[in-house]
Amino acid sequence: MAIAMRATSRRTPLRVPRRAIAGVALFAGSAAFAAEAPGCQGRPAPAPRGSASAAAVASAPVAALAASVAAPVPTRRPPPRLEDCPKTATVTFTNPELEAEVRRKVPRPTGPVTTADLGRVRTLNLSQLELDELDVCLFGRLTGLKELFLGRGKIADLSPLAKATALESLRASLNPIEDLTPLAGMTKMDRMDLAHTAVRDLTPLAGMTNLSELLLDDTPVSDVTPLAKLEKLTVLVLKNTQVKDVSALRGLRALKTLDLRGTAVDDATMLMRPGLRIDQY
Repeated sequence: MAIAMRATSRRTPLRVPRRAIAGVALFAGSAAFAAEAPGCQGRPAPAPRGSASAAAVASAPVAALAASVAAPVPTRRPPPRLEDCPKTATVTFTNPELEAEVRRKVPRPTGPVTTADLGRVRTLNLSQLELDELDVCLFGRLTGLKELFLGRGKIADLSPLAKATALESLRASLNPIEDLTPLAGMTKMDRMDLAHTAVRDLTPLAGMTNLSELLLDDTPVSDVTPLAKLEKLTVLVLKNTQVKDVSALRGLRALKTLDLRGTAVDDATMLMRPGLRIDQY
């Protein structure tokens, strides 16, 4: 930026234009330049003229400027409800691979699949499918499920499974799941894999007193206190979590395998006993 300077025989005081937000910064730069330029020492540079755009910015109210640059806050879509699904006796599938697996389990290779058919499905292996979400109009009617194996995907909401209270085995790893509240009523749960998810709060698992295996590796879990009453727990994997204190697990006498590798747990000696293997290093 070239700044023209004119020598004058009379000193003039420095003037800072009012509301010149951009002008203040530009003036500071001009003053520094004048102080260093040969032959200009001791002579104040005239205040620079702001451009039309700078003047407009300077004169704009601060609140208006903030509003113009603030990104809109996205509204979170409420989870779909089973009550909003079509009231029909037959099921409409949007995923052909999912349809093929459901038909294999019904079993009904051809013809319409009914909502009553879904209620009779006991196991569903979708580990080879990459799902973006769980369709509540389908999964909300799988009320008789005992085993569900989900594959890597983008599933973040487990609420479509809330009515599947007979579940005994659930694999939901490798999905961006955060909230386990929909699982709170699944008191028959025996084995659950939540590894590589975004789960933090284990409170909804506190009532799963039949749980024997729980995989939580590579999650942001830090508090294992909700697991203190799961007296049938035999395998607990906390590898690469944020857990630091495992004293809450002291009463789990059935525990046989505890994986603490990659955690900040310093002292697990209070858990040591014959028959319990603790992997820590």
